[in-house]
Amino acid sequence: MSSRAAIADALARTDGFVSGHVLARNLGISRSAVWKHINALRRAGYEIDGSRARGYRLVTAPRALTASAIRSHLEGDVVGTRLVVLGSTGSTNDDAARLAREGAAEGTV
Repeated sequence: MSSRAAIADALARTDGFVSGHVLARNLGISRSAVWKHINALRRAGYEIDGSRARGYRLVTAPRALTASAIRSHLEGDVVGTRLVVLGSTGSTNDDAARLAREGAAEGTV
């Protein structure tokens, strides 16, 4: 999972604020990198409050499904190792069949 997705997941799982220091420590990145990822999430449609004293808090997430949102609800080591997220589709069954024909790896969702 990317650092950006991990930050989105961490904020989504927490009701209150999460400090930038804690996010940075847990992900093994700098606080500056956390700040850059937070800004990228904001540009992607996430509404995130930020406070110097308390950290970051997710207010609302985009309504569209994202790979990180889907992955956060999957269990196990195989299912969801590769996620294919489409903006729209005529048939998910047709898309799944095409991926299988193309040799998609086991666990592709």
